[in-house]
Amino acid sequence: MHAENAPSATLRAGEHVAGRDFCDPAHTDIDLATLRGLRDAFRSQAGRRAASVLRFSDGIGEHVVAVPDWTALVRTRPVALVGFFGQSRDEVDHSRIVAMERNIVARAGDFPGLLAYHNARLGECQWGNMVLFASRSSVASLAPDPMHIRAVASAPAHYESLRLHRGSLADGLLGVADVQLEETLYLDFSARPAWRGLRVYARGAEE
Repeated sequence: MHAENAPSATLRAGEHVAGRDFCDPAHTDIDLATLRGLRDAFRSQAGRRAASVLRFSDGIGEHVVAVPDWTALVRTRPVALVGFFGQSRDEVDHSRIVAMERNIVARAGDFPGLLAYHNARLGECQWGNMVLFASRSSVASLAPDPMHIRAVASAPAHYESLRLHRGSLADGLLGVADVQLEETLYLDFSARPAWRGLRVYARGAEE
């Protein structure tokens, strides 16, 4: 997911925002733990390198992972990471946006620099994504895709709010370095236009 407009608020690492519980700093720790869990779940399947799409279930949820090029993915090198967590609306049929997501996952090889697209169903109508790219600049390869544009435009109908984390893995998917968060973009669709906030973390910090 990408937001086209500049954030309307810049937040300090530990700053709270009245009336917007979804951007409480405590959620950073929860999301970071989930990203670590997704990475571990993905790593546990890394032996199945013949498959370009992995589907499996575990204690975290139901996973679909697209890997265009395993050789590129498992190299020991820094990779960019994007983590997406949406607070879905109740009593909404989410099948449409799920179908869009699956379309993008199925075409992961169409996006230059995209190493892996990990979509996980974490619970009833709750999803999380972890997407890995060869570099921070290659994250933009998703932006012009028509299906991605449609998914972004449909987000307000399906989500009350979103958290979009940007960070890195210093030595890649199979390395030992922890997930490092660089910034979090928040979107609140209850406001018109949508409220945007950006929290930037000190280099190497996670709180």
